[in-house]
Amino acid sequence: MPDSGASKTAERGIAYWMRRVVAECDQARKTFEADAVHDLRVAIRRCRSMAEGFQAVDGDQSWTKMRKAGKAVFSSLGELRDTQVLLEWVERLKDECPPVAERLKIHCEQREIALKASAADALSDFDTRRWLQWAGVLEQRVRRLGTHSDVFQVIALERYEAARALQSKALRNRNKTALHELRIGIKKFRYIVENFLPEQDERWGKDLKLVQDLLGEIHDLDVLWDTARQIRAFASLEERKKWHAGVTRERMQRLQAYREKMVGRNSLWQEWRNGLPAGEALHKAVL
Repeated sequence: MPDSGASKTAERGIAYWMRRVVAECDQARKTFEADAVHDLRVAIRRCRSMAEGFQAVDGDQSWTKMRKAGKAVFSSLGELRDTQVLLEWVERLKDECPPVAERLKIHCEQREIALKASAADALSDFDTRRWLQWAGVLEQRVRRLGTHSDVFQVIALERYEAARALQSKALRNRNKTALHELRIGIKKFRYIVENFLPEQDERWGKDLKLVQDLLGEIHDLDVLWDTARQIRAFASLEERKKWHAGVTRERMQRLQAYREKMVGRNSLWQEWRNGLPAGEALHKAVL
């Protein structure tokens, strides 16, 4: 029987995810549908976040080159992915005010066509042969480096503390900028856990994804509202009020769900801190 632990470890490897990027590129090129774009961005994000972590213990320039090449493709798909997410929200909220939903749908579909063309150009410039060469080189470097678990424990703690500091400001004023910064902070903490601390990821992975998704959806709703205002999607004050009420309701539901998980003595923050080094263990890890 195959060793499931070994199999999972292999799937976490840099070479696995870099090869996955090439496969997802081939899939995305066919239609640039929402799921394919999302899956490609996830694979690239995995590679870039792993590279950022390994750069803490390895100064080889191949990490930097790979991250730069990945960023070019990742960024080219960003606005397309955002537009496709907005289309999903328009569909979910269309009953709030059908005329506003229809105007937003037309706007987003027109943007999607143009952005798919731009994304196709970016993927045509992506040198997959060089990317796969880097995959082989970096896989060998990782094998020589070892796990360096203590290093990543310390990095995770640094990112944990940075993210937690962002929460006080975000929940105090609840504006879109502060909440977006909090989301980024939690995302950076999650990536270290996800890529380098498998035991903690096994315990925390679902909750980390949940709170990041909640903050991500709040951000999506803020962008949806801003887009409706920018394109003047409201034919009357009544339409504006209806659409704003729907967006605000969905936003508040997610903010409340976040607070239930992340505020108070029994919050996830406490659970995560208990699973990271402290005292003498932290001192040894830092050294």
